[in-house]
Amino acid sequence: MTSSPNSVRTKQCAWALKWSYFFLTIFAMFSLLPPLYMLITSLKSSAEISAATNPWWVFSPTLANYAEILTSNQFLRFFFNSAMVSIFVVTITMLISVPAAFALARMRFWGSATLATGVFLTYLIPETLLFLPLLDFSGGLPPYLVRMAWGDITVVYSVFAAVLLGVTVLTTLFLSRQRVSTLVKLGDA
Repeated sequence: MTSSPNSVRTKQCAWALKWSYFFLTIFAMFSLLPPLYMLITSLKSSAEISAATNPWWVFSPTLANYAEILTSNQFLRFFFNSAMVSIFVVTITMLISVPAAFALARMRFWGSATLATGVFLTYLIPETLLFLPLLDFSGGLPPYLVRMAWGDITVVYSVFAAVLLGVTVLTTLFLSRQRVSTLVKLGDA
């Protein structure tokens, strides 16, 4: 008795699904182990962290580390700096990239395809390469200006975020336009 092609295909799909879940489970465990270890370590005292006991078990949990960090003036200052950079980066990125991406996706002008390709190819440049000139720039500043150089970080992050958002919007608009034109062609047939 021979099996039908549908039952063979169903068995293949079932095996593929099982293997997919197997590898996804391994990936999830691999990805979640470091944050879990950080959470476990944050609930330990300093003495328990340096003790040679089981690193995955908390014998006397404490929230003293959280209380110490949240009452530290230095941490609050770092958190404020991060929040300000994030707010400025998001604002600058949205103000620049959304209109630019819309214009690049909807308007046809000389060089628009080349420009879109150039924007896409910027992803081949690692982000960390921009930090080298930034370090060189910040290293030549007087010490009192280095403390105020978080504006440099805002500019670097804004550039990368604008490119990322622009390419995402361009791709979305292009694919939706391709789909609409395909549907129109199918409707005319």
